[in-house]
Amino acid sequence: MFKNKNSLQYEKRTFFMWVDSFIPYLYTVGIILVGGWMLISIGLLGYKTYKVDPLSFFLLSEKPIVEEILENIDGNTLKIDSEMQIQVNLANPSKETEWQSFLKSIIQSDLNRIIFRGISLLVIWMIIFLIIPVGFRRLRRIKLFRMEIEVENVEKAAIQTIEITGGKAKLMAYLSSNDAEATTLQFLNDESSVPSMDFREVLEHFLNEIKEGYQKEFDAHFVYEIHLSSFPKMFDELIHESKETEKVMIRNKINNDNLFKKNYLVMYYSYNHQEMVTVLSSYTYEFDVLDKHLVELLHHNISKNIENIEYMVALTTPPENASNST
Repeated sequence: MFKNKNSLQYEKRTFFMWVDSFIPYLYTVGIILVGGWMLISIGLLGYKTYKVDPLSFFLLSEKPIVEEILENIDGNTLKIDSEMQIQVNLANPSKETEWQSFLKSIIQSDLNRIIFRGISLLVIWMIIFLIIPVGFRRLRRIKLFRMEIEVENVEKAAIQTIEITGGKAKLMAYLSSNDAEATTLQFLNDESSVPSMDFREVLEHFLNEIKEGYQKEFDAHFVYEIHLSSFPKMFDELIHESKETEKVMIRNKINNDNLFKKNYLVMYYSYNHQEMVTVLSSYTYEFDVLDKHLVELLHHNISKNIENIEYMVALTTPPENASNST
C-alpha cells in the first residue's frame, strides 16, 4: 500500500530575497540620517550665530553703518594734510560685479553650504536606490548612454498571468479526474477487518503534489499544516468564518516584500464528525481566488472519492467477510 512521506516542510528565503526586502528600510534610514544631519547642523549653526551676534541670527546687524564703511577702508588711506583736513582715499573699487558678489555670498554662506550638501547627498542616495533594485530584476537590454532599460513589459506579465491561471485550472481538472480517484484508492487500508481510508493521509498527499507543482510551474513556494485538534489561536477568526461559510479564508500581508510575515490560506472542514483545519502559508507567494477554489475543490473531491471507494468496497465484499466483520 502506498504511503505518503511526511518530510519536514520549510520555505527557503534566499539572500537576495532578504536584500530586496531590506532595501526600502535601508533607503528610509539613509534619508532620515541625511535629513537629521541637516537639521542638527542648521541648529548648531543657528546656536553659534545667536551666541556670537544675536541680531545677525534675525538677519540684522548690530554694527553701525559708519563702522562697516571704515572696516572696508584700507588702513593706509587716512591722511592728515598740513591744513589739518582729513582726506579719505578710498581703495580701488572692486572689479567684481553685483552678480558675482551675490553668488559669492551664497557660496560662502555656512547655511547654504549645509543645505546644498544635504540636497546633494539626498540626490546621490536616491539615484543609488533607483539603480540597485533594477539589478534584482530580469533585465533584457541596457543602453549605457541613453540609460534605456528594457524590462518585462505588461504584455509578458499578462501572458504569465494567463499561464498561471491555466496551470491552476489543470490542477483543478486533475483533482476531479479518474486519475485522482485512482490515486486515492492506493490509500485504502485493506489489512484491517473493515477496509477504510484516512482522510488526512490522502489530503497530505495531494497537498504535497500541489506544492511541488507550484514550485516547478509557477516558482511559488508555500508550506501546509493539517490540524485535527487544538487549532491555532491566531486563526480563530478565520476558522470561525470558514466554519460558518464553508469557504476558504485568505489573509495576505499588506507588504508582500516583508519576509518577517506570512500570507495565510485557512479552511475548516469536517469529515465523518472529525473536525480539521488546513493552513497554507508562504513568505513570498500571495494567495488568490484560484487558490481558494482549488483548496475547496480538493477537500470536497477527496471526501467524494473516499465515499465512492468505501461504498464500492462494501458492495464487492463477500457476505462471509461482511458477517465475520460484524
